[in-house]
Amino acid sequence: QIAIETEIALPYHRILSEKAETIIPQTDDAISYAACHIAEQLGAVGIIAYTTSGSTAQRVAKYRPKAPILAIAPKDSVRKKLALYWGVYPYQVPEYTSVEEMFEQGAQLAIRLGLAKSGDLVVVTAGVPLRVPGSTNMLKVQKID
Repeated sequence: QIAIETEIALPYHRILSEKAETIIPQTDDAISYAACHIAEQLGAVGIIAYTTSGSTAQRVAKYRPKAPILAIAPKDSVRKKLALYWGVYPYQVPEYTSVEEMFEQGAQLAIRLGLAKSGDLVVVTAGVPLRVPGSTNMLKVQKID
């Protein structure tokens, strides 16, 4: 209960602004920050981070977004590691074969977990091509159908 009340009172916009000063001038870090900023600006209900190694979700968590981070990983070892990061809800899913399948799988999981419903916005981040660790370079605002 104390943690819930504390999180409600946190000044997320100020935290995000302060964290902006720590952006490493690399694509993956800039994308992670942008995902948090866009989620805040649009009132997205969550950030979906597809990750092979866990680094995408870790980088997003570094910026302490208000929106929960749904980390989707194909390996159980990565899922377990991500459970230790702030605001991350890790789930293991079978490997996807296409970006389209990845988007659909994430949306369905968010609905099933009660994190999103039809009409909600989520911010999605991942690395393309798929299954290349450390390649976070994609950002999408997705409307849940």
